[in-house]
Amino acid sequence: MVLFKAIISLFILSFSLTSAYTAIEITSNIYLGWYFPSTTTIQFYLSVSTSKLSESSYGYVGLGFKSSGSATDMVGADCALVALSQKTIESVQCVADAYPASDTFSLSGFTSYTNGTFTVYQWSRALSNGGTSNHMTLVSGTEYKLIYSHGQYTTQPIQHTSEGGTTLKLTYDTVAPPAANSGGDGNPTDSSSAIIGIGIVTLLMVN
Repeated sequence: MVLFKAIISLFILSFSLTSAYTAIEITSNIYLGWYFPSTTTIQFYLSVSTSKLSESSYGYVGLGFKSSGSATDMVGADCALVALSQKTIESVQCVADAYPASDTFSLSGFTSYTNGTFTVYQWSRALSNGGTSNHMTLVSGTEYKLIYSHGQYTTQPIQHTSEGGTTLKLTYDTVAPPAANSGGDGNPTDSSSAIIGIGIVTLLMVN
């Protein structure tokens, strides 16, 4: 006699996959996002509403990190200057209330692309300041004062239309942001999710 035994097991796993990364609105039409591609590097994403780039008040964005609780000015901040139309970035020394001087601190991989209604400017830097006195060693999970300004870039010194500061916590996020032209309006604080189901069937036959 032939014995036939069938065992069927069904296992279904569902989970949500989120494509968000950490980003904050630092002022109207300007967002700053980041993630950590490695334990020694941070990558920043500056997103600016593309419709604003034709306005002279959106010629540049200046960003500076200071210790939490510091004064809301650029003096003494770890600064970067992004020229929006020229699509360039400078690491600069903000040592006085004047036009910042360029320095040699490395900001690498600078590029720009369009995502929805935003133009995104991307660059990386080492978390360590490498011993340079005008820059900070950034530590994930730490709160900083983020100083920002934007305005006309064609004059020397550059003229800011808006400036301010906000508290920012560099949460440790290893999820990269959406790629260029990935759909939607490109708002950096939006997230999307997908539900994935997996079914496994096992059939065992025994004589």
